[in-house]
Amino acid sequence: MGTVWEYQYEYTDLDNGEVKLYPFWLTEAEAGHCQTLLENDFGRKLKHTRRERVGPPAWREAYKVKPHGIKTLPEFDSPMHAELVELYRRERDPDVRRVILEVVRARRVMGEIEDLFRVIRNEYKDKLVAMNVLRCLIQNERWRVGEFGGASDVGAKSRADAGAREEGDRPGDEVKAK
Repeated sequence: MGTVWEYQYEYTDLDNGEVKLYPFWLTEAEAGHCQTLLENDFGRKLKHTRRERVGPPAWREAYKVKPHGIKTLPEFDSPMHAELVELYRRERDPDVRRVILEVVRARRVMGEIEDLFRVIRNEYKDKLVAMNVLRCLIQNERWRVGEFGGASDVGAKSRADAGAREEGDRPGDEVKAK
């Protein structure tokens, strides 16, 4: 690949009439896409500032988007229901106990959602794509966390076991075999 030349550019700020130097060195192609230069009289290349580009352009690092939003959690083994019960009995910190209760509650709600999904599936069969995607998400979450525990889940567990046997080998089957 040939030599890549970069230049400094100046432009006239249309708001106040000042001539300003663009803060980054740009190639001709980059200058053609630079919003600041396009908005302010397209800028002027300063030919006497020509230099060979070495490495990545400086503007790339300056305009990198900082990650925002919810950070992903690291991979971990989900605690089984019995482990959560034991941890709840052992811990006295009310915040820890509240989080444990929230996890158990969320798992029970997922079981209820599975039951509702089965009712809808019996009515509409496999005609609802979104419901099938929801079923897959719930099923993957169940496989990830293992058995949920609790008396309200006994029926759901037996139906899930029967469904897994009908559909073939699933990750949950190897847990039950142990």
